[in-house]
Amino acid sequence: MRRFSRLSLAFAAFVLALFLADSALAYVVFLKDGSQITTREKYRIEGDQAYLTLPSGTRTVLPASEIDIEKTEEVNSQNTLGQATLVEGLGRTSNQLPPPTPKRDDLRTLLTLQDDRDVLAPPEREIEEADPRDPDTIQVPQTPAGYNDLLQMSRETYGDQEIVDLVKEILLNQGLDDVEVNRGTRSGRIYLRVMTTSEGAVFRALEATSESLLQLRERFPRRAISAIELLMLTSASQRAGQFLITPDDAQRLMSKTVARERFFLRHVQF
Repeated sequence: MRRFSRLSLAFAAFVLALFLADSALAYVVFLKDGSQITTREKYRIEGDQAYLTLPSGTRTVLPASEIDIEKTEEVNSQNTLGQATLVEGLGRTSNQLPPPTPKRDDLRTLLTLQDDRDVLAPPEREIEEADPRDPDTIQVPQTPAGYNDLLQMSRETYGDQEIVDLVKEILLNQGLDDVEVNRGTRSGRIYLRVMTTSEGAVFRALEATSESLLQLRERFPRRAISAIELLMLTSASQRAGQFLITPDDAQRLMSKTVARERFFLRHVQF
């Protein structure tokens, strides 16, 4: 069974709709590198540090110099209900705020490019079959498209604490604090569950997962980590994206060979 671009587009549109609902009571902090962090309330600055409260209630800190204060203040102040306005098609934009300039690699923009086969054509990647020779293979329910349904998979914490700590540290550095590091569906795999609350968080999770895989393979070559199975969830615990990240995938994402939005459309498992 092969993946179909129409289904991946429909799933991506569904994910966007979920984030529209989830973002209603959020405050969005815009960073100078173009990324966003969704928080419960406005950040607090003490000295040269900014303190943020993430949607899960966890508090985190980052250098205040990394925040685009002007953009953050402007966007969040435009909503008359005191709610955050997410850019790039994810939130409700005030009439007082001009619409964002469309970007070809924005996920919503890509969803409208029905005839752009260079963007939408999925790669020739077959659905995986379980390897009966692998004693560590876990039998997992299947999604309608025939992929392992990670949302329904039983969770067993990954047994190597060094690996767990490194993965969590890398994701926390990206503002992703609600993370589980579990045993994967077969030998050499890690099953990573990450709570994401915006489109930006989804893309940060993809990149942080890729960075984790590459660092794990570099630091612990004898552990034979071959891939990370990534499940991202909305705050309502609904599926926000499922991926099998291989070393080749991770290298392409981290080297910017492929835009993360395009990667999402081409490789999301539904």
